[in-house]
Amino acid sequence: MELFLITSALVAIAAMTAGMFGRWHYLLDLASHLRVQTTMGLLGAGIGLVLLRRHRVGGILLVIGGGLLISLLPFYWPTDPVTGTTYRLMTANVLTRNTNHAAVLRVIAETDPDLVVLQETDAEWTRALQLGLRDTYPFRRLLPREDNFGMSVFSKHRWSKCDVVSFSAETQLPSVVMDLDLPDGDPIQLIATHPLPPMRPSNWQDRNRTFDAIAEHVKQQGGQRILVAGDLNCTPWSYWFRRLRKQSGLRNSSNGQGLHSTWNPSSLPLPGLIIDHVLVGSEIEVASHFVGPDIGSDHRPVIVDFR
Repeated sequence: MELFLITSALVAIAAMTAGMFGRWHYLLDLASHLRVQTTMGLLGAGIGLVLLRRHRVGGILLVIGGGLLISLLPFYWPTDPVTGTTYRLMTANVLTRNTNHAAVLRVIAETDPDLVVLQETDAEWTRALQLGLRDTYPFRRLLPREDNFGMSVFSKHRWSKCDVVSFSAETQLPSVVMDLDLPDGDPIQLIATHPLPPMRPSNWQDRNRTFDAIAEHVKQQGGQRILVAGDLNCTPWSYWFRRLRKQSGLRNSSNGQGLHSTWNPSSLPLPGLIIDHVLVGSEIEVASHFVGPDIGSDHRPVIVDFR
């Protein structure tokens, strides 16, 4: 048991250290996504070694794990309550090969969002969504694709402008930029996007360029009343995610709302990753942020109430 705990701690420390240099290589960046897992591993190993009377080693691991735990506090630090009329946005990667259309439609009906952003919608998904949502969402932009980068955006509210753009000149993957005037008179801009997964160097570089282009767009628009929603293929602890937030001035809507994994490709009860996000501008207040139920995809929906 002692050998297992020490080995687990060394793996966690290696992942933590590698993630610190994620700016420079995609494999190092992938390690940065394991912040929750490394924190749990170090704290668990530290407690186990203390119980085995390896107090010095266990204490060191507890100190390191405690330092990582502090980095998670912004997600649990209470925020001021939001008063007034709120609106709801739901984003979900439905997984192209997922055939459980009914589960997605059921979650939309139960949560009743004003705006729905769905990724990986192919022609079959688009037909099912059009049929299921035609009575409740009169405004929609549908971009079916068979390559896992289709996009569907549904709105209860009329938009004044809705453009399909690409934030990457190399891949030309579609994003939707939509300007809406909400019923209370406040304008917002919604950016629905889904960059490449960073599983090889070229994809990693393209995702990072996409983040830079989104940040530049947000700055040009002023950034105060903007929401960016979608599967960003990046966790909050990546250098590139932090860079996106810093350059754009956007906030993570999950701050103060807790940590909830949104992607888990395994059926095992293991901690997943937080790669589906809603980022908000400085004038947007977040009333709640939560993760929805299983929809047959390897992703869970993210639902955010805002004003």
